[in-house]
Amino acid sequence: MLVTAPPGQAGVTETPYPSLPMPWRLAVGGPEAHLYTAFLSGGTTQVTESDTNGAHLRDVQVGSVPLLSGFDVDPSGNLYLAFRDSSSNADVLRKVGPTGTGLWETTLTTSPRDLSVGGGTVWVVSAQGTGVQGYADSTGETLGGFAASGSSVEALPGGHVLVSSSSTGITEYDQGGAVLRRIPGATGPVDSTAAGDVVSTIQTSSGLSVRKWAADGSSTLGVDRGSAGAGDLAVAPNGAAWLLTNNIRVHLDPTTPDARLTSSAAQTSTGSPVALDASASSVPFASPTRFEWDLDGDGSFETDTGTSSRVSRTYDVPGARTIAVRVTAPAGGTATASTVVDVSTPSPAGPVGVSINQGARYTNDPHVTVFMRWPTHAKDVLVSNDGGFFPASQRPVAETVAWTLDSSGPERLPKTIYARFTGGQAGPETYQDDIILDQTVPSVLSASAAPSQGSRRSVDLAPRRAQMRWVVVLKAADKTSGVASMQVTTRKGKPGRWRAYRKRSTFTGTGGRILVRVSDGAGNVSRWKRLTVR
Repeated sequence: MLVTAPPGQAGVTETPYPSLPMPWRLAVGGPEAHLYTAFLSGGTTQVTESDTNGAHLRDVQVGSVPLLSGFDVDPSGNLYLAFRDSSSNADVLRKVGPTGTGLWETTLTTSPRDLSVGGGTVWVVSAQGTGVQGYADSTGETLGGFAASGSSVEALPGGHVLVSSSSTGITEYDQGGAVLRRIPGATGPVDSTAAGDVVSTIQTSSGLSVRKWAADGSSTLGVDRGSAGAGDLAVAPNGAAWLLTNNIRVHLDPTTPDARLTSSAAQTSTGSPVALDASASSVPFASPTRFEWDLDGDGSFETDTGTSSRVSRTYDVPGARTIAVRVTAPAGGTATASTVVDVSTPSPAGPVGVSINQGARYTNDPHVTVFMRWPTHAKDVLVSNDGGFFPASQRPVAETVAWTLDSSGPERLPKTIYARFTGGQAGPETYQDDIILDQTVPSVLSASAAPSQGSRRSVDLAPRRAQMRWVVVLKAADKTSGVASMQVTTRKGKPGRWRAYRKRSTFTGTGGRILVRVSDGAGNVSRWKRLTVR
């Protein structure tokens, strides 16, 4: 019985075996390229047949096999088993039909370590790892052999033989024993695809790695297994591989990609580019052939970068988006991965804080503008006239916020607003600013004007219309924000510019009707008052 474990990555399925019976050998064969597993239980070998996904189909009768040393299945479903017969103490090679019928049995010339069938020959590597011997797959007749160092053997479709050695790697021989090529570093069990690609294991600094080698010597990763050890390996004609490691059966499916996606920042600001990286996506024994992207989070993969696994995007509108990538394998299978990118409004430059009317001391209008600078990636702000935030208004962060101060009459009291930012790097801090709300009008207490000493009337004008320089003496008062400026004019419709309040100043104009008014620090303006001309 098998216990299915959750897959660690798409295309790689791990199935732990119970402690007993222990899996011993794997082979792929039969008309449908099914998986055959040989178990060792109680000193007797049992064989099961599973479908291409690893689901159990049946138990296969192979007769009495006390200790299995080599195992393979041909395309017709015939089973080949090498073992030591306990009754005769002889090493035996047995062929069993798909239904369990014994077809032939022959005595081996040397103790077996592994076997492989292909090209009409059953190749058996010796237990001493010093040579391989061929036997006719139809009769068991002894054929030629040759010296070869190794512990695992694989018969190639063209009649060549692969032998894997822990010291020299994998060596390919022709039928006469001539060396054709070497694959250094690959030292584990070996098998091949229908196209002639070689699949084996290699030990790296991080542990066991399953790889596929093409005829040109290039290799592609199947999966990294860390510190696991390789018990046996079998490859299907379509390139799928099965691996026994630490009592776990691993299935590597090259038709199913594994999509992985990371972003340079989970939180960013509008106008700042975000780098999206799907380079960790993989396909067992291959590479993804296409990357498609949903960059706006609407569920549609609108951007195609071909084989490029990276893309960059800048967002102009705040908000959280689920970004996704769709990865395609060479065989056409697809997988998706996603990540959330939260886009916020960038804060104006400067320290975090709030300011009413850009730092003004006074105002005569309770409707004010609050200027804000917020922590990085903060999204919202609570604003209140009460330090306990009861009541409070929550709104998205913005450089300016319209706000209404509490109005409590004409007394001179500072009005305070409180702000607390949320989201991003905002903490529990409360920021505040105050301003004096002055809604009282200043008053002109007295105002007089006299000709400046030495001032002369223009001779071409009537006396009351003549331009003269006047000395203006003014007395005004404001109890809250103080008198700040004044206007002196002879025409209300065009009073001219405001100037700083002075008790004594000069004014050039006619002396017929001179008017004055004052403004306080909050902007409140008094009524016009006519000056007494002396």
